[in-house]
Amino acid sequence: MSNYSAWFLLYIFSFIGLYCLSIRLLSLLKVEAVRQISSNRFLAGDEITISLTVTQHSYVPLGWIAVKEEWVHQGTLKSYIHHKLSISWFRKVLTCSYKIIGLPRGLYRVQQIQITTGDLFGFLRKSKFMDLPMHFTIGPKPMNRCHLFGDNFNRYDSEKTFRQMFMSNTLQTSHVRKYMEGDAMNRIHWKMSSRLNDLMTKEMDSSMENHVVVLLNAAKVEAVDKKDIHPEAVFELCVQVAAGLLQYGRQLPCRMELVCNSSGNQIVRLANRFETGPCSEFLTQVMNYGNADFTPVVREEIQALPYGSTLICVTSKLDASLIDLLAEPRRRNRYIHIVFMMGKPVPSEQELRLKQILKLSGCSLYFIPAPENLVAQAQSGVVDVSA
Repeated sequence: MSNYSAWFLLYIFSFIGLYCLSIRLLSLLKVEAVRQISSNRFLAGDEITISLTVTQHSYVPLGWIAVKEEWVHQGTLKSYIHHKLSISWFRKVLTCSYKIIGLPRGLYRVQQIQITTGDLFGFLRKSKFMDLPMHFTIGPKPMNRCHLFGDNFNRYDSEKTFRQMFMSNTLQTSHVRKYMEGDAMNRIHWKMSSRLNDLMTKEMDSSMENHVVVLLNAAKVEAVDKKDIHPEAVFELCVQVAAGLLQYGRQLPCRMELVCNSSGNQIVRLANRFETGPCSEFLTQVMNYGNADFTPVVREEIQALPYGSTLICVTSKLDASLIDLLAEPRRRNRYIHIVFMMGKPVPSEQELRLKQILKLSGCSLYFIPAPENLVAQAQSGVVDVSA
């Protein structure tokens, strides 16, 4: 009886050995992959849908096959991994679809696809790596101007506030012409249109074009109170505010620049107000790792600005040195607005006093309260949606 058991074990292990050897030599001889993505540019909060088709050639049936790929955020190096296990047998084409949700803004890249198979007993695994580079970017979602100043502002008040910030100079109408398709509705001369019974558009004097600089404070800020929102979340709101300001500035006849103190004083200048690609690309990847103090950057920009220009500072920190700088006489004849993103829903008494001081010196300070429901961003991750 023991001889039969020995021969039985010999046959079993020989079969397993031959099976593993065939998997090693005759599986995944040729592998091809095609990846499709819904777009290469998204806004924060969008869902990214990715479809992956793998074609493999093997001379033996495969009990299982696993497909793995890893997307890496280029700023934080955080990875998002998709792993799909399928029963293959004689199937040569495998298709899987998945979604990545809740991703923060930034640049994401994927380099390789790992395809793995093995025997049914777990003794052997064979992997193939394919280079299939791809990337996509997630830009900041511009903050709506109706939400920018809280629920106490209606649509008309927020529109008026934005115009006061951008159009500090009063533009003169050079002439009136007939309406053309694509003209902004706010340029229509309604009195002239009613008189002539035809739509007429106002042409503004280009020599009076306003110069606007949006200055984003990317210096690292520590939380003062444990109840405050995390500084990184507040900085994300600052980036959304800057994106909203640039988006609104496209609609106005103003020359815009974006300045940030993230690593050195990075300046992004626009050739015209419709070329917002460089600014969007910069805001996609900027991080709050800067060590440069914000006040000297503001001083340099004030000295470089011509008379009659507008400076909009977006920051999450107010200090005495910044207030003293804005109160200096040499910053006169320049329109300065401070957009202060708070890490709490209500400003403190000291911050209200600073607002009065700035008001007396001719500057405007706008408090942007943190949303009450901003506890944490939606959990990010990979969700398989294969049929």
